[in-house]
Amino acid sequence: MSSGDQLGRRLDFMQLDGEARGRIAGMEKSILGALPGALDAFYSQVSAFPETKAFFSNAAHMDGAKNRQISHWNRIAKGQFDQDYVRAVTTVGQIHAKIGLEPRWYIGGYALLLENLLAKVLEERWPKSRFGSKLPGAAERGAEIGAIVKAALLDMDYAISVYLEASEAARLKVEAEARSVEEAKAMERDKAIGYVGNGMAALARGDLTHRMADDMPAE
Repeated sequence: MSSGDQLGRRLDFMQLDGEARGRIAGMEKSILGALPGALDAFYSQVSAFPETKAFFSNAAHMDGAKNRQISHWNRIAKGQFDQDYVRAVTTVGQIHAKIGLEPRWYIGGYALLLENLLAKVLEERWPKSRFGSKLPGAAERGAEIGAIVKAALLDMDYAISVYLEASEAARLKVEAEARSVEEAKAMERDKAIGYVGNGMAALARGDLTHRMADDMPAE
């Protein structure tokens, strides 16, 4: 299946159709306006945990990552889920694999990013009174939605982590079994070579009474 087909199937399954992408594009200004603050909060948390801080050599390195995320979200905020988007996401995944960033930190980071992003967008687009002031409730609803997002992504984190661990365990088991079979074959080959060597040595001595061992490996 081509990357285009894979993207299409993903969009279809998630029902991220033209109407949904249009809704995202309609919030572009709000999303991009909220993004810098959301990323600041996210990277503040990144700096507070040794496991994630270790991936950045200095503040400039972190700022570079932040700017790349803003550029990436410029495409997302327009609802542009095309092959350019796939290439960008693929690059991100390859970099994570290269530096050894576990999915749990990436997923957890997105939980924090989305919590702040959704809260800011909700606050900006919250209904106003006839006098122009914001009606109460935006902060409370934002906190509720943020909590649901965190719960869903935590569940995803554990499911993906278990899947990857199980896949790795299965791979190691197959490799170990393959090594065991190959080692057994090597032992049989060595035994056969030894028997043949003994037979050839006896023949060289003129000993025509020598017989091969009965347990000569079939191979």
